[in-house]
Amino acid sequence: MSRAKTLVTGATGMTGSHTVQLLLKRGHTVRVIAHNEDERSMRLQELGAEVVIGDLLNLNDVRLALSGIRGAYFVYPLSPTLVQATAIFAQAAKEAAYSTPNLPLIPRQTCHPFHTKVATDSMAKLPPNPGESCH
Repeated sequence: MSRAKTLVTGATGMTGSHTVQLLLKRGHTVRVIAHNEDERSMRLQELGAEVVIGDLLNLNDVRLALSGIRGAYFVYPLSPTLVQATAIFAQAAKEAAYSTPNLPLIPRQTCHPFHTKVATDSMAKLPPNPGESCH
């Protein structure tokens, strides 16, 4: 049985790379979208992450990165393109959810990376350890 994949954006930065390492350490399958192939993205690949090169401002790149994904952790720097990248990611995530059976689109309580309960929409969450509840 294949494991559900989690997409992490901003994975070559401090927050994203820590998230990738934590997910991999907990036994999750991780895909990252990186803007460039460089030593940071190659390091993530060496750790066990699947690396997709793409641009979060390109809807088709984000669609491809989200293909087959069951959860996502969206990280983007505070910049003038934050709103655009967020809208593109949300659109691609919505499309991916409609094309993936049994992926909930309703708001729900999920685990925050620090295990506090927060309300979220669609698929943005950091899953707990496999087989572990976040309560």
